[in-house]
Amino acid sequence: MITVGRFCWAGFIILQAITLKSYPAELSLTALICLAGTIEGSIVPVAMEAGNAAVWSVHLDVKLLAAVYSGVVCSG
Repeated sequence: MITVGRFCWAGFIILQAITLKSYPAELSLTALICLAGTIEGSIVPVAMEAGNAAVWSVHLDVKLLAAVYSGVVCSG
């Protein structure tokens, strides 16, 4: 899975470089990529956890701390 992930990431970088040649607005392209990731990241969990409403409740525990920490560190 790591190898497949690395090949997909390399393909994404190559595709992004090709796209930037014809669409030179880097910030707009970044926003569109983030929007597409947000939409995909929302549809997949909703489809996977459709019948289990308990997974969407927020609890003050280590899982919430890990999610916040990874979001801050990965975004930084």
